[in-house]
Amino acid sequence: MQDSIPPIGSDDAFRDVEIWDEEQARYWTDALNQRAAAPDQVALRVHLLKHSGMKSGDTVLELGCGTGRLLSDLARATGASGRAFGLEPQPSFAKEAERFILEQELAAMTRVLSGRAEEIPLPDASVDLCVAQTVLIHIPTGLLARVFSEVKRVLKPGGRFISVDQDGDTWTIDHPQRAVTRRVVQFNSDYRYADGWTGRYLRRLFRQSGFEEVRNQVWTHAETERGSYLYAMAYRIAQSAAEHGALSPDECKEWLHELDAQSQEGNFFSSIGYFCCQGRKSTMDRALGDQNQGGE
Repeated sequence: MQDSIPPIGSDDAFRDVEIWDEEQARYWTDALNQRAAAPDQVALRVHLLKHSGMKSGDTVLELGCGTGRLLSDLARATGASGRAFGLEPQPSFAKEAERFILEQELAAMTRVLSGRAEEIPLPDASVDLCVAQTVLIHIPTGLLARVFSEVKRVLKPGGRFISVDQDGDTWTIDHPQRAVTRRVVQFNSDYRYADGWTGRYLRRLFRQSGFEEVRNQVWTHAETERGSYLYAMAYRIAQSAAEHGALSPDECKEWLHELDAQSQEGNFFSSIGYFCCQGRKSTMDRALGDQNQGGE
């Protein structure tokens, strides 16, 4: 059974989002909106805004803005005198983000751009704050240095970068079958993200990329409802683990049966840790930024 387990990160659904079919795009659009509506996710966005240091009038960029829920919060925070850009490679996500921004009457100060974090379509030293929420965890480790370089390029001297990412091994599920549960969690951490440990080494990435005043915080998203995002995630990951040989079909069936029984009794509980890290671009980069702006 172990021989059929795929390479690390190979089952990340967000690896090639541009080529999703309509069914995949619709599924993940609904899933992201469901997660965004959860009380702990709303609280996470409040924490993020509070600790980001952003102010009215800032120019803000969100990498991987998804369906636009955080982007709308950023637009409100920067206000009519500021500007909020959302960068998104998935066409259906971008369309949903634009729809939501329009619905929230924020279109005047918000724009959704098409593209990936490795090539940000904005000028040098044009952004006060760059935000990435559950984005870096889906970027292959070999591309992270390029992403950080691009973020530093578009940030103004003294500008800030803040990233929030899960750590796959912090996913907990109350389930009587401990050994199988550990394998479900491990499969999710090792194969459903480019690197499920991204959250725990964000600090190292920021420091190695030359950011200053690097700070960390950890927040938790917990759910207890049968129809919640984490419940659906448990189902989805267990089935995927069975498809790839990490669980046998019988183990998967029994595990899901117990999960369903627990939830019917009102005893479902699951949580996952979100690691937040932020840093500041050195003001010593000002000369480069001024030089580039002067040549435009």
